[in-house]
Amino acid sequence: MSADESLANELNTFFARFEATSSSANASRANANSASANGNGTIGAANGVCAEPTIEQRPLIITESDLRRVFKRVNTRKAVGPDGICGRVLKACADQLAPVFTDIFNLSLTLGIVPSSFKRSTVVPVPKKPRLSDLNDYRPVALTSVVMKCFEKLVRDFITSSLPASMDPLQFAYRHNRSTDDAIAHLLHTTLTHLHKGRGIYVKMLFVDYSSAFNTIIPSLLTTKLEDLGLHTSLCDCISNFLTDRPQSVRVSNCASSTLTLSTGAPQGCVLSPLLYSLYTYDCTATSSSTIIVKFADDTVVMGLISDNDERAYLEEIKHLENWCQENNLLLNVRPVLVPPYQLPGKEVSLPPQTPKRLQTALQGPTSAPHCTCQGPLIIPMITALLLLLSAGSTEREQEFLLYPVGKNRGPQPPGSDAILPDALNDFYARFEAQNNVAAEKSIPPQNDQVLCLTAADVRRTLCGVNPRKAAGPDNIPGRVLKECADQLADVLTDIFNISLSCTVVPTCFKTTTIVPVPKKPTVSCLNDYRPIALTSIIMKCFERLVMRHIKTQLPPSLDPLQFAYRPNRSTDDAISTTLHLVLTHLDKKGTYVRMLFIDFSSAFNTIVPQHLIGKLSSLGLNTSLCNWILDFLTGRTQFVRIGSSTSNTTTLSIGAPQGSVLSPLLFTLLTHDCAAMHSSNHIKFADDTTVVGLINKDNESAYREEVQELVSWCKVNNLYLNFDKTKEMVVDFRRARRDHCPLAINGSSVEIVKNIKFLGVHIAENLTWTLNTSSITKRAQQRLYFLRKLREAYLPSPILTTFYRGTVESILSSCIITWFGNCTAFDRKTLQRIVRTAEKIIGVSLPSITNIYITRCIRKATNIVKDPTHPSHELFILLPSGRRYRSIQSRTSRLQQLLPRSH
Repeated sequence: MSADESLANELNTFFARFEATSSSANASRANANSASANGNGTIGAANGVCAEPTIEQRPLIITESDLRRVFKRVNTRKAVGPDGICGRVLKACADQLAPVFTDIFNLSLTLGIVPSSFKRSTVVPVPKKPRLSDLNDYRPVALTSVVMKCFEKLVRDFITSSLPASMDPLQFAYRHNRSTDDAIAHLLHTTLTHLHKGRGIYVKMLFVDYSSAFNTIIPSLLTTKLEDLGLHTSLCDCISNFLTDRPQSVRVSNCASSTLTLSTGAPQGCVLSPLLYSLYTYDCTATSSSTIIVKFADDTVVMGLISDNDERAYLEEIKHLENWCQENNLLLNVRPVLVPPYQLPGKEVSLPPQTPKRLQTALQGPTSAPHCTCQGPLIIPMITALLLLLSAGSTEREQEFLLYPVGKNRGPQPPGSDAILPDALNDFYARFEAQNNVAAEKSIPPQNDQVLCLTAADVRRTLCGVNPRKAAGPDNIPGRVLKECADQLADVLTDIFNISLSCTVVPTCFKTTTIVPVPKKPTVSCLNDYRPIALTSIIMKCFERLVMRHIKTQLPPSLDPLQFAYRPNRSTDDAISTTLHLVLTHLDKKGTYVRMLFIDFSSAFNTIVPQHLIGKLSSLGLNTSLCNWILDFLTGRTQFVRIGSSTSNTTTLSIGAPQGSVLSPLLFTLLTHDCAAMHSSNHIKFADDTTVVGLINKDNESAYREEVQELVSWCKVNNLYLNFDKTKEMVVDFRRARRDHCPLAINGSSVEIVKNIKFLGVHIAENLTWTLNTSSITKRAQQRLYFLRKLREAYLPSPILTTFYRGTVESILSSCIITWFGNCTAFDRKTLQRIVRTAEKIIGVSLPSITNIYITRCIRKATNIVKDPTHPSHELFILLPSGRRYRSIQSRTSRLQQLLPRSH
């Protein structure tokens, strides 16, 4: 016998352990009935519960139309039961199967017998917690026949419609318009209402939990209660037969246990069990006016409203509950909780002025809101209890409640009001406006100036390429409308765009921006921890794309070759490999070392001075009319911040470029195109991430330090601010007799020298080893493998698992692989390949090895570089005289030899 089969048999015996108590419970039931006749019966007897039938007896007759409707609503994704009949068959063949099963179900109801095949259940044990210590850590979930579930739904609907709505009002589970909110609110309302009466009072609560409550139901006792409720005898017999002599087996993986026959409990996972349990406990009610029993499924709370320290009624209620549980075969797990005395101010509760409108409407006009009713513990007691809390707390507590409504995940926020935070953020994002002392003035275009003219075909093609899933801007025009109506809107928008370009004026509605602040990190401590994301008009984004294409055609291809962002055939791979090539080529010489300064700008896009940018665009050859249009686009921009449903006041900006717009990245790269090295150092740029690579010979750092000072001066002239907290320096020195390096000083502050840094997503160490980088990659990839295993457990096919692997795991393993894999140690390579082999075992198919991925990426990158003469690494590829092969790069060290031939 295998381990899974042994476990399945053990679990099956464990889940059926209450079967032995069935006979003893039935024997004690006779004693309970006689005690009930003498007035000492179950809880609730004093209130007349179960005394008389509450409904008129009538049999259940199922019609073909009802069954057909249930069949057609079957969820085809649900698991198949032991009979192997899937929901898809029932749904597709509902018209043909409905007459047959209608006769079967009605015959079953008439005879009071449920077919054995309908009652059979396969129990799938589901772990209750991650670590399993014993069999009780498994929750039994029963897979029953889909046909039987349809039968149960019809029976459940009939019983629900037959029961009085006022029955067991304090049972909040498995009932329409009841939830955990109502249960908790009623507890809170009752507690605070009692505490509000005066001094010398307190509340005691006993939180009761039943052990395996569904599995301990006695079918004969349940049948008696159903008959007392007035259900027809044939229906009660059918339910009793449904719960008795149930064949059950446990399945663990592909192993099944032997079959056991159960006549106790109700299987978890079937449709009728929740309703039957609530009917089983409906007579568990309080016997005193100073005690209350609130129920949510098998979670029960006994509340004692204590006055003058008299707890007799509360203790007697607990004793009654113990007797009721013993008579009904329910086992208790008890945890007492004491609510300490709390004095509420003796004043009338009034609505605070900041009370949300939904609370005011519910309290002041209950008749106008159908969902607000004073009958039963629903919305009114909940609101009253919450307002009592407000009255009891301080003003600070009241503001906290009103600002953070229950049930709404607002994410991390700094302290303050929703009415204050948007305005505070808007002022914070516009803080650079006060420093803009350069007036924006348009230049007079020359007579021969050619205005950009767009064609309807270009506009139509751009509209058809709109992503309909993108958020709409302040004009609320969705992308789907523009895409589907491209033919109708192209001509109109073409005229609008051309008029705007000829007049060098951008409509104000196109420049309006909604700022949505996104937290940069999980815990927000200040306003700078929010990143401003601009939602602009989608029409304006289409306009920007057309202008951007024209600008790129006017720029020389060789412009700013060391700027690797927002350019074709450039990526982080190229930026990192170019940096490493410069470093290793210099270190290949004797007596050399390298200092690298990694610079980060603070709010780089927000500090662009439009007038300075226009001057640079003119020097690059863009015509005057287009420069004036860009100037108008960047100035006079209206902006407001939106957080949820709250918005700030509108601010007009004439500085910066909005993050989230199409033109902003290109404009920033054009602003920084003249930020170039003057000495042997190099400036490697990727958007606003700039790296100064200082190539030091014979300990002479004067040129490097002068280069840094020139960069600082350039930043000051161009209104860019260095972020000193994120600006770091790393020294790569392989000399044996190396000395301590003096820190670099910028504006009187020393720059921290670090041993490793994360550069464009890759961890670079000062010794240029890649163990730290591969460890980080391995950790992230292993986390993704967990989700791949979960998808495999859900029986997803191999093609889908392979797609998931390539998108979530392989993408991590191959990120910038051409820059670091060549110099990896053999141990690191085996570690990465081990992840690929693990994924192969999970998916069950062969996957490309990490080495094959590396070789493929290298060949692809080398091919693209050879075809691009403007690429900084293009000059490294020199053909041999034969014209068939490329010359190898001469290197003295293995580091350079292993990096470049393999990465390029």
